[in-house]
Amino acid sequence: MSWRFVDWLVGKPLSNEFRVLLDVASRLKIEDLAVFHPALIRILPENITQAGVVRMPGAGTVLALNYQVMESGWAGNLIYAPSPEVEGEIQLLSYEGLELPYRKHLEVAMASLASFIDERLQ
Repeated sequence: MSWRFVDWLVGKPLSNEFRVLLDVASRLKIEDLAVFHPALIRILPENITQAGVVRMPGAGTVLALNYQVMESGWAGNLIYAPSPEVEGEIQLLSYEGLELPYRKHLEVAMASLASFIDERLQ
């Protein structure tokens, strides 16, 4: 499991598109995310199995996605949360790994991701 700040959209037009996506996306198709590959989403769109804009009580509105790479057996859950301090900066929370060990701890990891709180929003 990891949490990091990434500046991949700082100063780029996609930063505004990401904010709009979080503001207006009620139903999201995986195809809608293609514009963010590879600038923000480094996973190939065809490996994304589920994606949605969700409201996390402690973090606000975020982009959450699941992926699975069949060839390598790698799978993961990613959460992209905009930083309230720097336009285009994203907090990236992830739980990733080879599928069998990944699934073994999935329930605990998902509970941990769901408990993420950005205290700057409180």
